[in-house]
Amino acid sequence: MNFLIVRLIEIKEQMNKMKKIFPPIFLFLFFLILGMSFNVGAVVVKESSEISNPLETTSFTDLLSKIIAWIRNIGLLIGVAMVIYSGFLFMSAGGEEDKITTAKKALLWTLIGIAILLMGEGFITLIKNIITVD
Repeated sequence: MNFLIVRLIEIKEQMNKMKKIFPPIFLFLFFLILGMSFNVGAVVVKESSEISNPLETTSFTDLLSKIIAWIRNIGLLIGVAMVIYSGFLFMSAGGEEDKITTAKKALLWTLIGIAILLMGEGFITLIKNIITVD
């Protein structure tokens, strides 16, 4: 019985250490992935004096679509990170009802946010189809 109590205390100490280490690692990985998501290409100088369009869009709707896709991708990345964080909250709750409730709320609102992000693009497509005349 004493061994079990000692082991539980050791586990709790390890979880406290993880709580201190997790945020910096999380932020590092988040910004690493965010930095890798930007499409950074080499600048190619052509012999002609033509200036190329860096956005590769020809209309305002194309530009809007690219901005919305970029925001959606970042939002989904944050959503995945928040799901992982919610799992961490569940694991570190240690059976305490307050912490479990906090973890459930974090997961619920994360999933609601992801659903809104995914439905948002569908609404934009729907509005484009309604407005566009063939």
